[in-house]
Amino acid sequence: MMKPKMKNDIHGGNPHALLKRLGLKKDYEIKADFSVNINPAGSPLTVGRTLLSINDKIYSDYPEIYADTALRSLAKAHSLSVESVIVGNGSTELFSMIIQSLKPDKIAWIAPSYSGYSEICAAHGVPASPAFCTEPGDNFKINIRQLAGSDADMFFLCSPNNPTGAVIGKKNILGFAAKRKHSVFVVDESFIDFMPDAEKNTLFSEKLPDNIIVVKSLTKFFSIAGVRLGMLYASPSTVAKIAKARLPWTVNSVAQKIAPLLYSDNKYISDTRQNVCELRKSLSADLAKIPALKVYPSHANFLLCELRKSKMSADKLQAELLKRGILIRSCSNWQGLGPNFFRLAVLARDSNNLLISELNSLFVSKIVNYPLSIVHRPLSIVHSPIMVVGTGSGSGKSLLVSALCRYFVRKGIRVAPFKAQNMSLNSFVTKEGGEMGRAQVVQAQAAKIEPHTDMNPVLLKPTGEAGSQLIVNGKATCNVTAKSYYAEKCELRNDAFKAFDRLASKYDLIILEGAGSPAEINLQDKDFVNMAMAEHAKAKTILVADIDKGGVFASIYGTIALIPPKQRKLMAGVVINKFRGDVTLLKSGIEEIEILTGVPVLGVLPFIKDLRIEEEDSLGLEERKKRTVISNQWSVISDQQDNLKSKNKSAIGNLKLEIAVIRLPRISNYTDFLTFETLENVELSYIENPKDLGNPDIIFIPGTKNTCSDMQFLRDSGFEKKIKEASSAGTPVFGICGGYQMLGEKISDPHGVEGKPGSIRGLALLPIETVLEKEKELSQVSGLVRISMPFANSGTPFTGYEIHMGKTIPTGKKSKSAKSAVLKINRKLGREFSGSDGTASSDGLLFGTYIHGIFDMKEMRDSLIKWLCSRKGINPDNIIQSGAHDSEESFEKLANMVEKHLDLSGLN
Repeated sequence: MMKPKMKNDIHGGNPHALLKRLGLKKDYEIKADFSVNINPAGSPLTVGRTLLSINDKIYSDYPEIYADTALRSLAKAHSLSVESVIVGNGSTELFSMIIQSLKPDKIAWIAPSYSGYSEICAAHGVPASPAFCTEPGDNFKINIRQLAGSDADMFFLCSPNNPTGAVIGKKNILGFAAKRKHSVFVVDESFIDFMPDAEKNTLFSEKLPDNIIVVKSLTKFFSIAGVRLGMLYASPSTVAKIAKARLPWTVNSVAQKIAPLLYSDNKYISDTRQNVCELRKSLSADLAKIPALKVYPSHANFLLCELRKSKMSADKLQAELLKRGILIRSCSNWQGLGPNFFRLAVLARDSNNLLISELNSLFVSKIVNYPLSIVHRPLSIVHSPIMVVGTGSGSGKSLLVSALCRYFVRKGIRVAPFKAQNMSLNSFVTKEGGEMGRAQVVQAQAAKIEPHTDMNPVLLKPTGEAGSQLIVNGKATCNVTAKSYYAEKCELRNDAFKAFDRLASKYDLIILEGAGSPAEINLQDKDFVNMAMAEHAKAKTILVADIDKGGVFASIYGTIALIPPKQRKLMAGVVINKFRGDVTLLKSGIEEIEILTGVPVLGVLPFIKDLRIEEEDSLGLEERKKRTVISNQWSVISDQQDNLKSKNKSAIGNLKLEIAVIRLPRISNYTDFLTFETLENVELSYIENPKDLGNPDIIFIPGTKNTCSDMQFLRDSGFEKKIKEASSAGTPVFGICGGYQMLGEKISDPHGVEGKPGSIRGLALLPIETVLEKEKELSQVSGLVRISMPFANSGTPFTGYEIHMGKTIPTGKKSKSAKSAVLKINRKLGREFSGSDGTASSDGLLFGTYIHGIFDMKEMRDSLIKWLCSRKGINPDNIIQSGAHDSEESFEKLANMVEKHLDLSGLN
């Protein structure tokens, strides 16, 4: 029999003691700790949220003396009587209570086993006589008959065994205990909950005789090692004896508060068991491919390994891996093992992959084919992905992603933007004919690359109050309600993850954008846009907080606090956005929020005025409406001042152009009009109420996601009457996409594309009619004006894109005021389109087209501006020369701002 030895054993999770023992002077950063066997999933979400809700009272008031509430809840969870359960500060305290109360003369256990048994016996002065497994070659299958010759009166049995992961059949335990009724059997089931068939293997489901005691640590499975909690189950008479050794208040108030939650989340329990089983199998398979290692079968969340045909011992391997930021548990001093044994916890896949990579570099001189299970992310990625989330909508996520894209491009890095899911009515068509959100198109422009639907794999385009068109990988799939969408999220999550993986294989760095807030606790379980996406990408995450809204430190703290602990570890920094004033005034607040959250503040970005970059559609349009109101207020003040000076208010008003865009309830692609915002002396307003229409120089009817419903809105609201009156008075009225369809005489929806099948009368300003079809037209286009019109000469170039379900044709009525086929179109996808892309009246006062962005090109836009100015009698030169037409200047301005105000050194 081997002699017991426990010299200088160091428990897991103690790198400082290990450094001292190994003689290493440098304090290495631990990237992955395989020395402690904690659930890789982290604690249940309900536990984390409960810990956040704890107030000062829990620290100032005494806990229950013997944790009766926790005891009752744990007893109920295991269908046990309260008289048969004791709770304690982890399993080690419970082992100590057993020894103190039952006072055994000698204790034995089957080695190898948990080193704490020897420590507890030594602390109580009880002789210990371990029995040993015959040889490691038997795969450590434990048979308690190995204890038959022992004269001990108490036995510790660990099942699943630590460190081997072997299981002792409970029938064997019950049978052996029946034969040795004068001996006490203490069964340690601290890892039993990790087994898929735990209920079949556990003794907690059995009626126990007086000489069997079952102990379970709850810290491992529920990942609450810092809180400490364990439970003991035995017959009531045995529990009564053990209870005499209890000390009061050993279970703290925090542990008592979360105890009722531990077994309440059945999904967490089942998911953990499945996840750990899959991770263990994968890790075991990858380890087995390393010739120097032997891996032993396990039923727990750890694996026992042996170094074979290697000059390296477990201690030396431990030292080498520690230098690489990986901590393992050397078992060289464990009873029943030798210098070549070590234990590995089963961690999350990225940590497991890191371990395999380092072990291969140590033991495999040339790796020809890397196992697929090792490669979690394409090897071409040379920079860690960066995720940008916000304290709420409008915090500045989109702009920061654009800024980061340009910042890293200037450093010579191939970078691409990504947003898993967008809800937007502003969409774009890629050159492949896929539809995606425009925000990621802008970010792609900042990155100087061609937009692709992989940058926005899931797009929702609202069609009504509760429904949206679902677009996946650029193609419309169906219309969904909020309820049905959440039911499909699991599959959509996979689509998003696959799109990210495809994108990541092509670029050096991916900058991801979240949606809304990552702290929406009612949505976190189905999330794939915010922190779940960051988890998949292994992205270092930046939280953007908008100080302009007030309460910035509360929003930072609350957001980080409500993110699940496992995902909170991905938080790499905070950016405070839109600050106005002296940044030194924030210093004390920044220092305290860093202490409270443990997350550094990377910098403070100033508020930037007149930044001409597209935003998310809903908030962007609201901000534009506010700016128009502010602009009007200042115009009134300016007019009053000028009136006092020259009494020529009307002359000043006539020096600018007024463009009115009808603010439809389901407006889409309002980005068609952003080109005019770059121009001075052009006042562009989004009009929600007919009485506010006034006398603009031109009226635009924009695109819409539901033409029929918005046509009804124009009629019911009084806009129809106002538009027709303006048109009769000579005001130009232009329609784009849905607005083009509304200018016609009739819109038919025979297939119920937008709702119920039917038709609606249009504005009847152009002799055209539209039929909505099932197939969506998606194409980038370029072309020339075919027939000269007052606002554009023949040959004027334009570019743009089409996104519509309708086919528009002339009605056949003879009308001197109508010209169809006024545009010569080149479709990049080569698809023939039989309808009319554009129709104009002969006087040019009425014009409709399907082409989004038709006025984005300077030639087409300036041609329209010159015509409007000539009609008004003002000089167009100051207008058309005033605005920078592209976003390059803004992208460079953003990148300069990042370089000046943010410290990104810790991100890559």
